[in-house]
Amino acid sequence: MNKDRLFQILKSIIAGNDISVDVPDVENAAADPEFRATAAGILLRYYIKNRLWNRAASILQAGSIKEREIAAREFKSLLDLATDIALDGMAELLARLLNRNEIPPLRESASRAMAILSRQNSDLKNYKKLLEGLLIESNRTIRGFAAEALARQSINEHDWESFRLLLRRDNPLLASKILGAVTGCDRAVFSEKERDILVGDILKKINSQHKDVRHSAYQALRRIVETEPDLNRKKDSAVLISRELRPSFEKNRAKSSADLLEYCDDLVSGLVTESQLPRIVVELQTAGEAILEKNLKLLNYSRIQGLDTTSALDSVRKLLNRPPGFCRELAVRFLAYYYMDSLQWGEAEALLRHPDADVREEAAGAAHIQGIRSDISPLIGVLSQLTSGDEISSQNAELAITGTMITGRSSVEAGMPNLARKLFSENLDERENAARDLAAGSVMGSELPEQVMNRLKELNWIKQNRQKSKPGFPDFLESRPLSSGRSWSAVFESFDQKNDDLYYVISIYRAGYELSRFMVKIFDDPSAGVSREEREKRIENDLFNCAKEGRPNTSYRGSSIYSFPGMYSDLLIADD
Repeated sequence: MNKDRLFQILKSIIAGNDISVDVPDVENAAADPEFRATAAGILLRYYIKNRLWNRAASILQAGSIKEREIAAREFKSLLDLATDIALDGMAELLARLLNRNEIPPLRESASRAMAILSRQNSDLKNYKKLLEGLLIESNRTIRGFAAEALARQSINEHDWESFRLLLRRDNPLLASKILGAVTGCDRAVFSEKERDILVGDILKKINSQHKDVRHSAYQALRRIVETEPDLNRKKDSAVLISRELRPSFEKNRAKSSADLLEYCDDLVSGLVTESQLPRIVVELQTAGEAILEKNLKLLNYSRIQGLDTTSALDSVRKLLNRPPGFCRELAVRFLAYYYMDSLQWGEAEALLRHPDADVREEAAGAAHIQGIRSDISPLIGVLSQLTSGDEISSQNAELAITGTMITGRSSVEAGMPNLARKLFSENLDERENAARDLAAGSVMGSELPEQVMNRLKELNWIKQNRQKSKPGFPDFLESRPLSSGRSWSAVFESFDQKNDDLYYVISIYRAGYELSRFMVKIFDDPSAGVSREEREKRIENDLFNCAKEGRPNTSYRGSSIYSFPGMYSDLLIADD
């Protein structure tokens, strides 16, 4: 067994493959000091994945301090890279590791694993006294994860008295962790009465002197609305939060309050229930311009919400005969998405061939965004014909074709050479080599589509940015694994020093090519007092969680060339 072979096995198990046949060789390699760390990491993952708790304990509770330090480092790495790994059944072992005589790194990872267990809805009631004792630890990491585990256990048990006692603790770190437990919990199991109690308790933290507590409170309130089980409950929660939060906002005018209020107000005005659709359909035929515009917006909301809008189809079709204006644009947008969602390619093609240039432009714009999410290859032919014109629809058509080629959803060669597709490769070297060749004009010269030109500018910005000194603001350019064959990378974009927020652009890859891109914001605690390596690992873990969510968590679009208009970040934020 050599080091290269061990690394191949490590990559294989991280990717989710079965390495059972290699385990005996890895166990032999673990006896060699040269291979001990890597082998321990592989075996720990294998034992935990296969629920071999005694064998996992043999690594985590090894004899010498040096061996336990290696195990602690590998356990931390496992939790960093595989936060969705099933740990149920490991609580007893974790409780032993939390013994005060154990080395601090192992205790920290064990407390974090307890928090992960609580996120996975494991029953930790037998360990509540142990976790409560950890709340007075001098170690901030252990205190924080213990608070999160207790908060989630209280939520899972609907034990609101215990939850409220936790939230009343005058400690900003614990408050942030407890509120974070709300952000990640399964809200569908809460009754309306429980929701009202929870919202009331969280609103008391809105005016905290600690910014991270305020931030966590806003996030928790938004999460409550987002994860309500039905539309009426979403609206009720948004109304409740908006009503209770507005007086506080009038006093402090905090940006977070403004963002949350805007979100709730938009949600209340935009939500549609199935019972409202008949009225909307009737008013499409009889209402004036202002009401017509409002109902067309509601109809587009209905489509996004997944409601069946077929009953409105005939009424909206008639609106294509209206004079040019915003109402007609909304009608074309609704029809284009409806036809593409329902795979009515003939009807969608008719819109793209419409005699009116404004209709063609709006339909091609819809195809542009739809092509990023789903297969629109039946429309490639008509989109290719549109690219020969000089109107805006030709630009939208070209972007639609480019997006379809980039995401690998079409095998049609619509004038997009394979080299341009490599600009969006998961492989960093392949991207940079393709950029060099294209920039030199050896393949496509000055005839590059605008989106490809933008991508070349982005890659050049990334290259220059990597050469600058950015202490404390790491990039994560090499892709890292996600589930379902996806992976992610991230580039630092900017730092909001006033609010201690870091902005990153995350790229999601599948089948070797970029699938989507979006901006995220993560909180950077300057008072945490950790080493640079620990801080970077924490940033990486926060970005990993954002990548798993797969969508932007901020309306900020970015000031750098990496957020150049027309790229995926704008499209995803605009349609969120």
